[in-house]
Amino acid sequence: MNRLNKKSIFLFPLFLFASMQSFADQNTYTCVVKDVKRVSDEGLLVKPAVSVGASIGMNFIIKKKSGEVVGEYINSDGMISEVLDKGRGSNNYKVVIKKDYDRSFREISYIEVIDSYSRKTPFAFIGFRFSSTFSGTCY
Repeated sequence: MNRLNKKSIFLFPLFLFASMQSFADQNTYTCVVKDVKRVSDEGLLVKPAVSVGASIGMNFIIKKKSGEVVGEYINSDGMISEVLDKGRGSNNYKVVIKKDYDRSFREISYIEVIDSYSRKTPFAFIGFRFSSTFSGTCY
C-alpha cells in the first residue's frame, strides 16, 4: 500500500465521525442544567425544599424537528411534544410537552431555547415535575 492510501484509511473514519457530529448538532440541542428553582407561595423563584431529581450538571437532548426530549430525568417519555416555533430568524425555539392522565388532570411543560449568536445558548424549562423551573445552556 502506498503512503497516500494509508493516510486515507486513517483519515476517513475521522472525517466520517466529524461529519456525523456536525449533522447531529444541526438536528439536536444538547443541554446542561445550571440552575433549578420552584415557585414559592409568595410567587418568587426559590431553591426547591427537596431534591426534584434533576440536578445541576445533568444533561438532556432536544430533537429539534419533533421536540422530543431525551434525558435521565428531563424527558418527554409517554408525552406529546409539539414544536411551537423552530427558532428561525429572531424567534426562539419553543416546545410544549403535554400528557393527559384523565379528564381532570393534564401535565404541561414548556421549553424555550433562546436565540443566541454564541455556540452556547440559554434555555428555560418550565415544567411538570414538582413545579420546577430548570435553566442552563444548550449547544
